[in-house]
Amino acid sequence: MIPEKLILEGVYSYRKRAEIDFSILCTADLFGIFGNVGSGKSSILEAITYALYGKIERLSTKVYYNMMNLSSDKMFIDFYFEQNKQHYKFTFEAKRTKKDFKQIETPSRGGYVLKNNEWISLFDKDSSVSADKIIGLSYENFRRTIIVPQGKFQEFLHLEKSKRTEMLMDLFQLNRFNLYSKTASIFNETTRKTASVNGAIGALPEVNNEILEDLKSNIAAIEKEMSKLNASKDESDTRLQEFQSLSTIFADFKAALTEYEKIKTEIPKIEERKNNLNRYEKCRELFDKALNIHNIISENYQTASLEL
Repeated sequence: MIPEKLILEGVYSYRKRAEIDFSILCTADLFGIFGNVGSGKSSILEAITYALYGKIERLSTKVYYNMMNLSSDKMFIDFYFEQNKQHYKFTFEAKRTKKDFKQIETPSRGGYVLKNNEWISLFDKDSSVSADKIIGLSYENFRRTIIVPQGKFQEFLHLEKSKRTEMLMDLFQLNRFNLYSKTASIFNETTRKTASVNGAIGALPEVNNEILEDLKSNIAAIEKEMSKLNASKDESDTRLQEFQSLSTIFADFKAALTEYEKIKTEIPKIEERKNNLNRYEKCRELFDKALNIHNIISENYQTASLEL
């Protein structure tokens, strides 16, 4: 996680709005926060912790009242950071009630991710807002490794072995190197398969050289017989193709013969229609000549009538 910017208002000694630009400080890869006691050094770290996880180590009761500056009516934290080249923002806001100075209205917390220059909420209204899945550290491990209160460093050193190991595994993501369970599973599965194969081999009959020679002779005889069968099969395939070709020709001949017999019965009708057609053509030819002469005579008659 790389901090980018922190905005504070009404938090501890930060009564007025204060903005810390970490992007400039992070360019040197190392920077320090210095100041007198009570100047607000721890406030910066606690504000970041509270924005990310919603709790801090120093306060367990009346957190909002104790965190809010006594001269402020509201408290606001806005923390920007980068994780795996992705930009995030976690916010916290609370207000003091007007009727009771010690009462704080229901605060609101939120988490957002920047996509296409737009802040998109990471959580539903009913879900718990926490950055542990994004950063990869639980609150306890974040507090132990990132925020070390005064006199608390010994806590890490004196942790139980199992808890210290769990914290380091979580911190450095060492679970990906823990191959014991996977290796044990593969080993057990391999052992089971080996035992199964050995059992199958044990069930096989004993084999000696004489049996092997007999088997080789049988295999040679079978291969010779298979060669003959393959040759016979090739010959049969050739004859089958010839038969199929003849069958197709015979079917075409039978269809043509049927069509011929059908046409043969129509021959008298066809001849009659042919004769009628010839008579029709001859009559049409004679009628056309007479009609043409009649038309010519009619035209001459009309012309003569007009001239008369």
